[in-house]
Amino acid sequence: MTRCRILTVGWGKAMAPVDWREDLEDWLAPLLAEMGHKKRRMWAPVYLQGLIGRGER
Repeated sequence: MTRCRILTVGWGKAMAPVDWREDLEDWLAPLLAEMGHKKRRMWAPVYLQGLIGRGER
C-alpha cells in the first residue's frame, strides 16, 4: 500500500506518492542533531529503516 500526500494545485488537489524515508529523515533531523557521537548519527536512520521497512527481520 502506497501512502499519498495531498498537494494543492491551482483550483484542485492532486495526490502524490510519499516516500516514507524522506518523512523519516525530516522527523529524525532534530533528534540526530542532539546525538553527540558521529557513528550514532550515521547509523540511527539505517537501524530505524530496518525496523520500519518491509521484509524479514
